Amino acid sequence: MAASDIKVETRIGVKRKSRRILSIVSNTTELKGFPVGFFAEEMTRAFLMFTEAGHRVDLVSPKGGEVMFDTHSDPRTPGGAYANDLISLGFVHHAKFGALLKDTLPISAVSVDDYDAVWVAGGGDPLLTFKDDTALHALIAAFYEQGKIVTLICHGSSLLLWTTLSNGKLLAEGKKWTGFTDEEEEEVNVAFGMTLNDYTIQSEAAGIEGTSFLCGSANEPFAIRHSRRAPDYRAAAIQQRADGGTRARSPRRILITSAPDLAWIDTSRLNGAFISGGFQPTDLTEEQRMQRSFITAGLLSLAFVSSAAFAEDAKVPHVAQGVWAEGGKCHGSTVTFTANTLQYKGEKPEAVYFTPKESPRGYGAIHYVQEGNVDNFEYASDKDQMIYNPEGFGMGKSVLYTRCR
Repeated sequence: MAASDIKVETRIGVKRKSRRILSIVSNTTELKGFPVGFFAEEMTRAFLMFTEAGHRVDLVSPKGGEVMFDTHSDPRTPGGAYANDLISLGFVHHAKFGALLKDTLPISAVSVDDYDAVWVAGGGDPLLTFKDDTALHALIAAFYEQGKIVTLICHGSSLLLWTTLSNGKLLAEGKKWTGFTDEEEEEVNVAFGMTLNDYTIQSEAAGIEGTSFLCGSANEPFAIRHSRRAPDYRAAAIQQRADGGTRARSPRRILITSAPDLAWIDTSRLNGAFISGGFQPTDLTEEQRMQRSFITAGLLSLAFVSSAAFAEDAKVPHVAQGVWAEGGKCHGSTVTFTANTLQYKGEKPEAVYFTPKESPRGYGAIHYVQEGNVDNFEYASDKDQMIYNPEGFGMGKSVLYTRCR
């Protein structure tokens, strides 16, 4: 993709509430006789985007104390591949932020209840120290089980291999996911002239029953979306509606990616998401670096700033309020919209909010405030119609609702 083909969008929507994000980086250890830490831009770019969006970011490490950029990703490395990583360079030389690297808090000093999301950077260290860190596993499991946003980048995705949930199952079990692949590991081995790690994420995932590690070509965009609920949920939900039961809920959406090109995916449906991915530490051309800078910034911004989980209250416009029914069948199941609620006939009202001109069709959209529900309604003001999207924009089959007079 040529740099001229890059699409950059700026969206102005509803005001976002400031949230607290826990940013976890690895401590320093040795790999083949040289020190390794975390991959610089996998922390610094996210840190910048979140703070610019008004969120508070706390930097911690499993054991606390001083942490370091991987030498390969450190822009201060003479002749290094990331000499033009101005964000990481600015971070390490910043009087306030650079000091954070000298004395991080240990994860034992934080509480999941104090945060809305967790972001874990990768790098050379995670495969060496994350594996046996049961306290770190428990922390990630707590974020996940409380429905908060969990983001594991590059080798940080290795935590899926070892994190055990309260039901005794591995976090990776039953999921289709991705991360740093064997092919990408081999490219790094060739670049360094040696085999760096004794095992890989992909090879370890192959030994876990009930999990699917999927990948595309090395360093190419690749993404997976995975439901948080059981695979047979949809069939059961359809049958429930056919039997006249309560309205089925869509599963919580899990976004998994091996490349940062997901900046252009509509992440407003990621209400309480799990994100896993790989930012490949390989030599890049100047054009590739430019692409990566734009794309990474877009992903990090959208994943949190545009997440419905972080939205402030925005009222449903008066013209969209009222009683609506599928296909105009007002004698059957109906849905009623007020300024701040949605209520299906015979059910309790649920809190919603409205974002103008958000949908791919250019219409405003009504979203649930409740985390985990990705359904939405588009209000087609030019036709005075509602378009119900049962899995978010462009995901399931849309259903047309018309007004009951």
